[in-house]
Amino acid sequence: MTDLIETRLCDVPFSATCCSWNIAGAPFIGITSLSYEEKIERKLVHPSKRDGLPLGITEGRYSVSSLSITMLRSSFQRLVEILTVLGGGTYGKAEFTIVATYGDLFASLQGVPPITVSIFGCRITGVKDTFQEGIDELVTEVELMAIAVTRNGHQLWSSSLLPSLDDIAPNQDKIILAGYPSPGYAVVKGAQSPRKWDLRTGYGLSGSTALFIGRDVSKFSVDIFLWKPQHFIEWAVFAQVLTAPPFLSLGIQHPTLNAAPISISQVQIENVTQLEQEPDGGGLWCSTINFFDFKLRAPALLKPQGGPPALSVEIKKPINPEEALIASNEATRAALAAQLAAGK
Repeated sequence: MTDLIETRLCDVPFSATCCSWNIAGAPFIGITSLSYEEKIERKLVHPSKRDGLPLGITEGRYSVSSLSITMLRSSFQRLVEILTVLGGGTYGKAEFTIVATYGDLFASLQGVPPITVSIFGCRITGVKDTFQEGIDELVTEVELMAIAVTRNGHQLWSSSLLPSLDDIAPNQDKIILAGYPSPGYAVVKGAQSPRKWDLRTGYGLSGSTALFIGRDVSKFSVDIFLWKPQHFIEWAVFAQVLTAPPFLSLGIQHPTLNAAPISISQVQIENVTQLEQEPDGGGLWCSTINFFDFKLRAPALLKPQGGPPALSVEIKKPINPEEALIASNEATRAALAAQLAAGK
């Protein structure tokens, strides 16, 4: 893997104009700077060896050593109102996640995925406001602590060797289409891995000869459910991906689609329904997106061959013809002896 395509349209590198922000589940645009540092403190272990070389390096201790964000004064006030509700009356107790996405829709359509930095377990530890007469905008500097940082799901720290059920179960409630996450809650339905067969029979013959003629196109749907104001704002952005030129395939990420045996990673859009309010749904709105799997044509004519049996069975040694004749004669003598005994 190289960095040859890591640019925007017309070879323009990612910059501040490519950034979008989501803090505590709400989109923000008034972010002027974000700074963070993560590190692992490790130690060289020196045993009693003549060569003096270290035995190894300890696993270490991970930490987000610094985290700060600068926001427009009005944007920070909006964040305060959101966090006050989450913190039960004080925004200092609220724990939240910061998601910074560096991407471009047209770049994603050209195969350049966005970079998503997620900062988990954030809490505000300090706030600094400054006022000075002049032409500069009013901003607020916020100091925070955080638990962990990931980049497109990749992490600096070491995971547990024994993952929990939540780590291995496909619990993802969104699809990632062309690098953009779907808003609200997504339900994937109907994906399959169909095979095409030509079953050839004959007159007066039992059974058939099966000829594999390729894998069929898999069709499936995704229901997108929206119910919060921020979901509809995010839907307006996500809808731009759905208007991509029909001849382009789009990359899709969801564990139930990407894993075997479904193995779908590229799709094309067949249909998108309007947003409809669910009956008695309490403000729940839904849109259904119909996809089909994108696969390039390739030769696939194969004659099936017998595979291994379902269960192992014990194969007996064939009987020798002479041994079979002796066994038959002994059975005949035993039957005659039984008849004579019955006649007496």
